[in-house]
Amino acid sequence: MLRDPIRYLPLIALLLLPAAASAQKIFICKDPVTGRTLTSDRPLPECAQTPVRELRKDGSTLRVIPPPPTAEQRQAKAAEEAKQKQEELDKAEQKRRDQALLAAYSSEDSLQKARARQIAQQEDDIKRARQRLAQAEKNLAEAQKDAKPYDKQKLPFGIEQRLMQGDLTIKAEQTVIDSKRAEIEKINQKFDADLARFRELTGSK
Repeated sequence: MLRDPIRYLPLIALLLLPAAASAQKIFICKDPVTGRTLTSDRPLPECAQTPVRELRKDGSTLRVIPPPPTAEQRQAKAAEEAKQKQEELDKAEQKRRDQALLAAYSSEDSLQKARARQIAQQEDDIKRARQRLAQAEKNLAEAQKDAKPYDKQKLPFGIEQRLMQGDLTIKAEQTVIDSKRAEIEKINQKFDADLARFRELTGSK
């Protein structure tokens, strides 16, 4: 028991202040089922899924408490956050590529020379493949000539193997040539894009 209650009145008032402040607030919402306006000095469970206005003692709005997001809203928010994150990653990746581009080439001339070197390598591969292709066609023609006397008879194993090997080699070398041509196209596309970006970064025309 307090010996001097008057002495402790300021302390008691401070302890009661939060409760008094909370009692001054009013919560208003609409019942989603009945449509009635509900009022209380504390948040109502009936309005857990609807907006709630929190009023001051003078009736002015202190804040509006939004309802919790729906599943669709959560999904939309997650999708937006993922989109923003991907955009940030794309920007960082573009910055890295730009830095690498400027570090690799000091001028448009150096970029074009790099293009020419890569294309020349592919063209050398095509040249060698064509040489092998020509030899394979020659070998196949010789095998077909050797097979001609047999007409519809069963071919000797050696001639049959030469025919098969010649056909396979021709297809393989043609595939190599086609792939190298496609690679040259990809190289040109890449260097065209690099050149355009290089001009943007350096302000050159």
